[in-house]
Amino acid sequence: MADIQTLVNNIPDAQDGNVITSDYHNTIKTALQAIAGTLAGTSSGQTVTVNVPVNFLPVAGSTPWSVKVGFAEDPSNSCDGWAPLTLPDGAVLRQLVAIGVKTSPATIGSVNLIAVPINGPTTNLNNVFLATINLAGVAIMNPFTISVPAQVTSALAGSLTVQNAQFKYVVEANVALSPAPASITLYAIQVTYTTP
Repeated sequence: MADIQTLVNNIPDAQDGNVITSDYHNTIKTALQAIAGTLAGTSSGQTVTVNVPVNFLPVAGSTPWSVKVGFAEDPSNSCDGWAPLTLPDGAVLRQLVAIGVKTSPATIGSVNLIAVPINGPTTNLNNVFLATINLAGVAIMNPFTISVPAQVTSALAGSLTVQNAQFKYVVEANVALSPAPASITLYAIQVTYTTP
């Protein structure tokens, strides 16, 4: 796309007595769209990484994460929680990243990027898992950074394109078989997407 100054220069000068044609309207519209895109700070096809706060909401029937300022740790044995994610419609999901510490080999669990259908009651069978980080496979590291690509795992999703009219997007983190004291601490979760 041409730079903004070129687009502004392409707007015809109005002259008394001349008929205003579609060219006037269309060149102004094109220049305004370029200006708006610049002011918004994003352009089509740009890669964006968002940090998902790890202040997980509890899942009914499960032990909640122990949420501290800036991180969350499992309270030992098991826990489950989720955090909402706001994504622009039409964005293409690329990657899920978890950053944290694992201090026990017995710990199993996962961090999941999930599309939840908005059309009524849901169960895990209705949810579409778009990326999963398997915490059982993580070696004891201090700290770890694990990234996995987003991928379609169900015919329900159809693609990795964000469809806000059909789905809500969440990140879920769960741990099981964690010995006391806490053996998983999550510092950050990131989701990377490409703008529409």
